[in-house]
Amino acid sequence: MKTLLKTSLKLFTIVGLLCCLAISTHAQQDDQKAKLSEKYVGEYKTTKAILKVYVEEGQLKLEGPNYPPLDMISSGDHKFFVEAFNMDMEFKKEKDGKFEAVTFSTMDGNSYTATRVESKKSDN
Repeated sequence: MKTLLKTSLKLFTIVGLLCCLAISTHAQQDDQKAKLSEKYVGEYKTTKAILKVYVEEGQLKLEGPNYPPLDMISSGDHKFFVEAFNMDMEFKKEKDGKFEAVTFSTMDGNSYTATRVESKKSDN
């Protein structure tokens, strides 16, 4: 009985340590993902509109003047898929820790590029 109790206690301790390690690793991954996501955040100008990329509740979003916020689903390094438009996005030309442009490609073969718009700081 004592041996069973000791074994159970050791097993419980090991499981507890593994859970703490998993939680810590998950938190580090979330932090890395958030830092990477910030590289994409900003406004990008096309020939017709300004599109906004931002993070909401840990999810990258794409928003334009005539449609609601859309989820950007990661599909590779600096690549995303926007399901609502059946469109791929690829961020390009990283400079100073941020991307300068994004290329949109539709499934019918059309593509266009939007360039980052520098935000103007307001005087208060």
